[in-house]
Amino acid sequence: MQQRMLSVVDWLAARPLRLGFVLTMVVLLATWFIQLVLLGLVVPQWSDGYGLVPGQDVGGFNRLAMERAALIEAHGWSAWELRPEGWGVSGVLSAWYALTHPAPWAFAPVQALMYGTSGALVFCLIRRLTGKPRWSLLAILPMLLPTAALLYAQPHRDMFIFFGLTLAIFGWWLMAQRIRMPMGKSWILGLSSGMSWC
Repeated sequence: MQQRMLSVVDWLAARPLRLGFVLTMVVLLATWFIQLVLLGLVVPQWSDGYGLVPGQDVGGFNRLAMERAALIEAHGWSAWELRPEGWGVSGVLSAWYALTHPAPWAFAPVQALMYGTSGALVFCLIRRLTGKPRWSLLAILPMLLPTAALLYAQPHRDMFIFFGLTLAIFGWWLMAQRIRMPMGKSWILGLSSGMSWC
């Protein structure tokens, strides 16, 4: 049993892209379970009717996004705003709702992809710093705690901040790695790719 567990850990730690994909799928399934089953069927009194926890900012973000999506449907894309009432997350949600379906579960794949990518980038940084892929997976454990579901299972602006911050840190790290290298084509390519992550 222990050997099988270690082989799974080594399989995940072999490639950050693989870890990001697995994390994305786990988060996507957990989000759909929380929104549709747990808050939708098991304890609907804890939900606002859309699989979101009431009394949080997410309810307002979702309400405004649904209203804006209805305006986009009625009047076209000229009704879309990036930051309606100063909330960028509602602007992104309203565009996604207009393109897909006006419900938080429809945005879950985007949230899960951002979360999985962030986890893969954090793992990649820790693995490079420690040189121990197996132990670097421990950096991902806090992202799997039940309390982290408030970040990934609800369409909140904190997800965009977390995703942007990990991209920026990874981009700066790439730039720092290239600066240590001798000048040449790979240096310029690496520096420009590092800046593009920011």
